[in-house]
Amino acid sequence: MPESLKQNIEIFGGRPNGGLLKGIRSVFDHATESILCVAFINRAGVALIENELQKLGPSARVLLTSVFGSTTQPALHTLQRLGCRVKILNLSGGTYHPKLYLARAPRFSTAAIGSANLTSGLIKNVEVMSRFRGDPDWKPIWESSTIAEDLWNHSGALPSMEAVAESKEEVFSPDLESLIRRTFHLGQTVKTISQGQANRIMEILPIGILMETERTESRGTGPQLVDAWMIELAWDSLKSSGELSNTALLNELKVHRSSAVCALLAHLEGVRVESTRPILLSYKQVKADSFER
Repeated sequence: MPESLKQNIEIFGGRPNGGLLKGIRSVFDHATESILCVAFINRAGVALIENELQKLGPSARVLLTSVFGSTTQPALHTLQRLGCRVKILNLSGGTYHPKLYLARAPRFSTAAIGSANLTSGLIKNVEVMSRFRGDPDWKPIWESSTIAEDLWNHSGALPSMEAVAESKEEVFSPDLESLIRRTFHLGQTVKTISQGQANRIMEILPIGILMETERTESRGTGPQLVDAWMIELAWDSLKSSGELSNTALLNELKVHRSSAVCALLAHLEGVRVESTRPILLSYKQVKADSFER
């Protein structure tokens, strides 16, 4: 590690799209193991650092809580699919509420501490994080590591599968669900932007939108669900940055129903299709948007 990085402190975040996600991802630079102690976690948040977690697999540990309905089944299942080790800590007195991201690399360690949970707030909320990078025995790094390990080894920290049954499905935020219901109607055909393939809306549910294509109809497999978290994450990203490409949606945000999601977003108020090949959407705020916690 260069001499200048032996004790490096950086502050990032502060506004939507203000480098918060980039800063969180940088925690995992060259990492061989990591431990995340965060209170709230959802599927969108996991998607935002899915590449980093997938590289680490079982060398990544995540400690969270399931109180306040903060833990969702899709988030837990995805972490398990990525091979991460997961525990749930629900304290009998007080609330588990840290936001600590810690990673170890061969020549240095990194800790990020602040206000950001592992949710879509990484791209849409006003958050502030402090990142410490340096030798493992540097006091901020050593103390962060000690706290993280103590929490991970807490007697009340249980394997995540014991909390899955109590966790909830992920649903649309009230604002987005209301917008979707105002914009679309059952039976409406929404064509993909590049290919013009028809997707028919069969049902709008709190957990997503059931859509039928010519392919699913011919095969008799029935309508397929476009998950709420996919549409929500894409919508948040588009509003935060002002534009969204199909490539970024697929490769960076890990939204695998990207064509259907882009087709849906293109109908929402304030959204414009700038390019069809490649797909590029832009967003212009038409009224004051509020940040969600």
